Amino acid sequence: MTMVNKKPERPRDAQREATAHRILASALRLFDRLGFEHTSVDKIVEDAGVAKGTFFHHFPSKDAILAWIGDQQIANLQSAIAARRGFSQLSFEKQIRFVLLTLGEAHAKRKSLIKFLAAALLKTDLLSGPHSKGMSQLDAVLLPLIRKAQHSGEVRAEISAETIASFIRATYFHSILEWLIKENRSFEQVLEPFLQLIIRGTKGD
Repeated sequence: MTMVNKKPERPRDAQREATAHRILASALRLFDRLGFEHTSVDKIVEDAGVAKGTFFHHFPSKDAILAWIGDQQIANLQSAIAARRGFSQLSFEKQIRFVLLTLGEAHAKRKSLIKFLAAALLKTDLLSGPHSKGMSQLDAVLLPLIRKAQHSGEVRAEISAETIASFIRATYFHSILEWLIKENRSFEQVLEPFLQLIIRGTKGD
C-alpha cells in the first residue's frame, strides 16, 4: 500500500496561540493608555478584532491577563539565562544580580503599566491569587542557584534555600516599589543596596 504524504495544515494550537497573543497585545496597549479599571473586555475584543466569546475561551477573566504577564517575565528570564554564556560559572552574587536586573529591565519600557501591576499586587492574595503561579516559577529559577551556592559554601547552609528565595523575592518586589516612587533613579540604582544586604546576610563563612 502506497502512503501519500499530504501537506500538513496549520495546527489549530498555533492559530489559538496567535489569537491569544493578539488579545494580549490589545489588552496591554489599552491598560497602558486607559488604565486597567477603565479597560473593559468589550474594548479589548473590539481592539483585537475578535468575538467576546473568543476572549473568554482564552482567558476566564480580565485579571487572568495579569498572570500571563508574570508567565512571560519568567519565560524571558529563562531565555536570558540560557543565552548568558558562562552563567553557571558566575558567582552567586552575579547570578542573582543578573536574574533581578533581567526581570527589572522590562519594566522601564512600560513603567505606567508596572505602576498599575504593583497596585494590583497589593490588592491580590499573593498566596492563592493569579500571581501565586509566577512566584512559584521564580522560586523554580532561584532555588537551584541557592542550593548550588550552599553546596559550594558560598551561601550559608543553615538557612533554608526556601527562606533565602523568599527573601530575594521580597527584596525584588520592594525594589520595584521603591523604583516607582523614586522617579530619578534607575532600577539598578535602587536595587543595589538591597542586593548587598542579601549577599552579606547569606554569605557563607
